[in-house]
Amino acid sequence: MNRLKTPARLLALFACSLALHLCGTWILPLVDRDEPRFAEAAREMRQRGDWVLPTFNDQPRYDKPPLTYWLQIGAFAIFGENEFAARFHSALCSALTVLVIFGFCARLYGERTAWCAALAFTLCLQVFVQSKAAVADMPMVLFVTVAAWAGWELCESNARGVRSRWWWIFHGALALGFLVKGPVAFLPLAWLLLYARLARVGNLNRRFLFLPGAVGCLLILAAWGIPALVKTHGDFLRVGIGHHVIARSFTPLEGHGGRGWLKYVALLPFYFVTVFASFLPWSFELPRALLDALTQRSRPQLYLLGGIAVTFVVFSLLATKLPHYTLPAFPLLACLVAPRLAARPAFFRAAVPAMILLNLLAALEAFPVLAGKMPERTLVARLAPRLHPGTQVALVDYSEPGLVWYLRGHIATWPETISSGDLSAWLAQPGDRLCIRADGPPADLGVTGWNPATGKTVTLSAVGY
Repeated sequence: MNRLKTPARLLALFACSLALHLCGTWILPLVDRDEPRFAEAAREMRQRGDWVLPTFNDQPRYDKPPLTYWLQIGAFAIFGENEFAARFHSALCSALTVLVIFGFCARLYGERTAWCAALAFTLCLQVFVQSKAAVADMPMVLFVTVAAWAGWELCESNARGVRSRWWWIFHGALALGFLVKGPVAFLPLAWLLLYARLARVGNLNRRFLFLPGAVGCLLILAAWGIPALVKTHGDFLRVGIGHHVIARSFTPLEGHGGRGWLKYVALLPFYFVTVFASFLPWSFELPRALLDALTQRSRPQLYLLGGIAVTFVVFSLLATKLPHYTLPAFPLLACLVAPRLAARPAFFRAAVPAMILLNLLAALEAFPVLAGKMPERTLVARLAPRLHPGTQVALVDYSEPGLVWYLRGHIATWPETISSGDLSAWLAQPGDRLCIRADGPPADLGVTGWNPATGKTVTLSAVGY
């Protein structure tokens, strides 16, 4: 009977997780800088019919490989070009990750503990935030978690047929993870080597067949990578890896980290501190779970500890730091604390409905308040009757990507960035023209609000309205 009930319960878990993370995604405007960059790049790829080269405002965007944009394009085709569609892939991948965590943890500790792990992941604070964001993190977490489960099966199984199936899954997940966010998807390789040493796993190369696996990964990546490199004359590799991976490792990008050796050293414990907020409420059980793992050192605990340690150490050594960078370790953290949660059913049963209620309140009560404080969508909505596909728009002293995303929903031209000294000459040119400036003198129309990217109040004014 339980075998019949489990698939239905898993389907319900998936549906509830998806609904929870989708809740409110249509209310909040695209925030910060990454969300509108991803959404607009996906829209431009769709408009051009170009599945190889992402662009933002008609300029190449080398930050990430294309799989996230492809997922957003699919959502745009179904739901239209809006905030809900731009974020749909994150909620979907988060809900799928919950199912993978259940299957993985059931193999480690049994089905009862697996329910705790799955719910702990989907209801922790950082997952709530990233599952509602139009960025690449949740797809990457999905594929890293699949690779983690497959890696465990390859290490522990001695049946050749079983290993063959998991070999395909493991290397396929690594390749797809790379197509989402680049080399970070290969983290499971590092913690597998650590686990193999700690647990004395023999015949590692025979189990993983690394050389054929690497060839298979390269073939998958080459289907997109070669056309991308040819089309950009190598810039996608040079800028995407050189700037967004190597430079990010040694220099804080966009102010995310400390400059200088003293600040770098001071920020080394950053993720070991912020995890207690990011993993709430389950972080209350994390110290004891870590202590249990270090003292008992069972094979599942060693595997989970290896993955967590590698992820936290690698990202701690990078100069650029953001709280969500260690998100690939969160499925492992959920599995690590799950036995503790299963042993404390009173705490778990109280925390689950409390987190669900908190998530719903944030999405349905806090999001409308925040949406009213963000000026970009409000300004463009007021300008909409004035805008048409041929309208030329210039931005003065304000180049936030969110404004480009909302304007491009009404115009077919590309917003320009100009200096305030060039405003009069730009408006005097022929054609239908409109200028938006920040914190200028009173104009035809103005909206005051909060800029999440800078944390400051800004007034956006329209000239030529």
